[in-house]
Amino acid sequence: EKMKANINKDPLTGLYNRGSYIEKMNEINSNNIRYIFGIFDLFRLKYINDNFSHELGDKYIIKTSEILNKYFPTEICIKDENDEPKKILTGTNLYRIGGDEFIVITDTDDEIIVREKATKSSEEVEHIDLNTEENIILGLNYGIVLRKPNESAEELYVRSDKELSLNKTAMYKKYNLDRRK
Repeated sequence: EKMKANINKDPLTGLYNRGSYIEKMNEINSNNIRYIFGIFDLFRLKYINDNFSHELGDKYIIKTSEILNKYFPTEICIKDENDEPKKILTGTNLYRIGGDEFIVITDTDDEIIVREKATKSSEEVEHIDLNTEENIILGLNYGIVLRKPNESAEELYVRSDKELSLNKTAMYKKYNLDRRK
């Protein structure tokens, strides 16, 4: 049981990994439950890795995963009737599926609350202290969509990725940065 749990986790962040994400996508394709699907992407991770170090990039990834987990926890701890701690599932799953790409899938249909959490997460990421002498612009872009009836997991991904791309372009314009650097 413990070994299986570790196989499903990303070793750097402790979040669910790509394999777990693929299982969830298959589950989505086999049902018609409403989900909110969100893609999150770190702003300028490649720049940090190339100009500072992969160690600093990993720190950026880890701190971001902690922030996302704060707003999108998979489980929470409560006290039971005997005042003993008890973990309960939240209906939300958080994945790291690539270098700087995170996915949130939650079985709520309250898109407003999920967007508020995404915005708060993004704002916190902008203030991560990487302890460098240079002031590095950090950020977290996202695309959030509510599943339409009979929409496939792949269609959910494509719609949220389009919103993510628009947000990423807007952030590059905001800071007057070349997206290729």
